[in-house]
Amino acid sequence: MKILRKMIARAEKRCSKRGESLGRIAIWSSRNAKMVMASILVITVLLGIGMGFIDTNVDVTDVLPRGDPNTEAAKNVTASFKSAYTQQGSVMLLTNPDAWEVDNQKLIYRNPATIQQYDLGPNNVTDEVYVRAAEEFFGFVAKASGGVVKSEVSVPGFYKIINWAVEGGKNAPDEAACIPDYKTPDGAARYDLVHRVVRATVGDTLVDAVIDPSYDQQVLMFMVDPDEKLSSKEIGEIFMSARDAYIAAAEGGELEWSVFGPGNPPILIADSPVANAHASELTKSDITYLAPLVLGFLFIILLVAFRNIRSVVISGTTLLIGVVWTYGIMGYAGIPLNTLNLTIVPLIMGVGIDYTIHMMNEFIEHKAEGCSDHEAFRLAGNRAGLAMYIATLTTVMGLVVMIFSPSLLMAQLGFLSALAIVFIYFLTLVFIPAALSLVGNTERMGKAFRPSRLMPAWGAAISRRRGVCAVLIVLISVFALFSAANIGIETFGDPGSNFPESDSIRQEHEAGLIGFYDSPEPEFKTNILVFQGDVTDYDTHLYIREIENNLAAKPSVNSDTLRNFVIAMESWMMIKDGGASVAPYTAQGELYSLSGDNTFNSYPQTKAEIESEIEAMFSTPYRQPASMFMNYPENGITSMTFAVTSKDFEDAKAAWGDVWDAVEEAEPMKPDDVSVAFVGNTATNYLFIQKELPWLTYMSIVASLAAVLIVGYSTRDVRATATVGLLTVLTTVWFLGVLPLLGIGLAITLVLPMVFIFNIGTDYAVHLIWNIKQVGDARKVFANVGKAIFFSALTTIGAFALFTRVQNVAMQKTMLATAVAIGVIFFATIVVVALTYRVDGAGRQCCDN
Repeated sequence: MKILRKMIARAEKRCSKRGESLGRIAIWSSRNAKMVMASILVITVLLGIGMGFIDTNVDVTDVLPRGDPNTEAAKNVTASFKSAYTQQGSVMLLTNPDAWEVDNQKLIYRNPATIQQYDLGPNNVTDEVYVRAAEEFFGFVAKASGGVVKSEVSVPGFYKIINWAVEGGKNAPDEAACIPDYKTPDGAARYDLVHRVVRATVGDTLVDAVIDPSYDQQVLMFMVDPDEKLSSKEIGEIFMSARDAYIAAAEGGELEWSVFGPGNPPILIADSPVANAHASELTKSDITYLAPLVLGFLFIILLVAFRNIRSVVISGTTLLIGVVWTYGIMGYAGIPLNTLNLTIVPLIMGVGIDYTIHMMNEFIEHKAEGCSDHEAFRLAGNRAGLAMYIATLTTVMGLVVMIFSPSLLMAQLGFLSALAIVFIYFLTLVFIPAALSLVGNTERMGKAFRPSRLMPAWGAAISRRRGVCAVLIVLISVFALFSAANIGIETFGDPGSNFPESDSIRQEHEAGLIGFYDSPEPEFKTNILVFQGDVTDYDTHLYIREIENNLAAKPSVNSDTLRNFVIAMESWMMIKDGGASVAPYTAQGELYSLSGDNTFNSYPQTKAEIESEIEAMFSTPYRQPASMFMNYPENGITSMTFAVTSKDFEDAKAAWGDVWDAVEEAEPMKPDDVSVAFVGNTATNYLFIQKELPWLTYMSIVASLAAVLIVGYSTRDVRATATVGLLTVLTTVWFLGVLPLLGIGLAITLVLPMVFIFNIGTDYAVHLIWNIKQVGDARKVFANVGKAIFFSALTTIGAFALFTRVQNVAMQKTMLATAVAIGVIFFATIVVVALTYRVDGAGRQCCDN
């Protein structure tokens, strides 16, 4: 026992020396206040410049696990296949019977037999009125985009290609790819012929590709040049601006066709460019609106806590400098601002509020007891500084684990979060003492200090009823464990669903998908199989066709949506020779199915023949639909698009299994130099959650163990160590138990509240325990340090409650979860510490008067 006591004594001495060292840092900063402030000002200016380099354009593939073949394929698609992945914009165009009646009067040469045969008219989106109006819309957008929009995949796009084919196919000029004129009998007759050829050749394949099964809605996809240097966000801004300009022109009566005018405008789909642009817009709006609101709330609460405007200004300035430093580093490092690292702001505010309140409160408390500035800084650095040192160290160790996680975005979040907490701790220990010395009048601050009456009363009540409170802890923990067993997994991947339900883009997005798939909710998500390697080899095309057939039989796959380059090649072979082939089937107004007819060339059988056909098709207007499936001219990537049922994570898991089963079944036909990867909304959802979510557990384990080991090493106090360990377990279990009650599932965005569980949970407990060991009077510690904890919890919960107003569904849940986490931490800390340290005695004074 003597040896143990000696070890404990040595450990407490080392801990005291560490605390004294921190106290000396605070004293040095106060004595060299001007130099400290000048240095911080220079650093802030330099890093403030770095904030100007922050971009909001995010590579969506960075969320996926690094090194995974599916991630590498997604990045290759992003870099080399932009027109089909990151630079595509889509709108839905719906029928409009009322306006159709007006527009149809312009088509005086229409063929009534064709209308009757194909059931055309106001409720059929392939009617001539809608085809011409859609083409006018595309032309308007192409012009309004300043030439950024180069081509389209749409109903009128196919009509233009067929008109080019009728004109002569590959021997016809590109100008033949147009919609025939309607103002002359010849033009009307030509359009009638084109319509019949479209229905006979590619009509069926258009359904579920650009036409919904009910024929009352069509999708028009904008394509930009794959070499376009604009970012996805910038392209999205151009799409949105052009669409809005079209609506304004329609309202002004400037357009020829009115069916897509006021009351029935083109509906935007939240593809990657539009989603990026809109998310960036909302992020800027949130910062502009919420930051002043949160700062105002913090100002009022801190003013109540400190009763001194100078203390409030110093605390607020500390937070702002922390934000500038962290985001300045982010700007210089080229890390774009995204939904995940936007949480750095509330993280800095939350941890910063906690740290600054404790440092300021500790200093003012000692001033109220009559201590000199020198002694007050020494004690504040020794006590608050040491507690924050332990909290910072344990949290940073947990966050460092995230740096090694598979996702680059999560690694960046771990790095920035760790950096932010270190910055805040440094500023609390250095900037606050310097600022207090410069503003002076600290005696007045001390006189304004009032200890809490609530906190010691609460602590004493718990201490007097230890048995009841212990039973209460057990019951809450049992309930939380059962509740946590029901926690679900949050899904993501559909960008539109991450906007609030009241958001106009989300409403358009969901309405468009619901209407297109004739589903009561937008349950289908489009995904891509990416084939890399020698994709011009005939065996590769057979392999692709086999996978297509396998996918068509899978329950999670919508077989009608399967599209790939093999289908595009087959269509090319049917129409490439143009008029000479079409003529026999247009005699006397009759046109029968052309598929499989001997007039058309058979599918190319060799690599040389396939490469020759690819070269030919991309030199014609047919390159528009073909570019969806081949990264010409490199010809190293081809894709297969399809929709799967993906309402939740279980659907995503089932789709992931079905897709890879289909690929596995085709393995005997796989060429050796071809690789396959699964990318898209559903693939991203499943892959990210499956690979990244475990790292939340790893971070939790490391941070929890670090908290217990560091407290144990620093104090060599079994009770202190056991208290912190118990709190780490209880706060985690209780927090997870509350989430299902709030409808919040497991998601990687829970990194933020879990960081608070480790950081502030440890911080609250260590502050109380360390001060109780130093002062010897638990009641006094609850009155003074407890006051700081109360206001820290109040301001942090309030700030995050306000941040639940962000216009991002995932972040709304994250902010709510974080506010709940702080509440759980506060409640658990007070209860557990009051149980393990009796709040009823009186001890020595902390310094001489």
